[in-house]
Amino acid sequence: MSGGHFDYKQYFFTDIYEEVENIISKNGINKNLDLINTDNNSIDWYVYDFPNEVIEKFKEGVELIKKAQILCTSNRLAFIW
Repeated sequence: MSGGHFDYKQYFFTDIYEEVENIISKNGINKNLDLINTDNNSIDWYVYDFPNEVIEKFKEGVELIKKAQILCTSNRLAFIW
């Protein structure tokens, strides 16, 4: 049966860490009409105002998610079990 150990769902890691990176990059930005994303006919109205301590934890989380993705996309699981 093909699909790897996680049935190729490990690529969802990318979706997760990219969304967190998006939150980090938009944190503290006051939205105005110039910053509204009109690509794909959608408007991004989210305003993030997280404290710096939370942003630092988000950054740590992104690094951990990236490491987990590497472990899941390779056959290195045998080394940690």
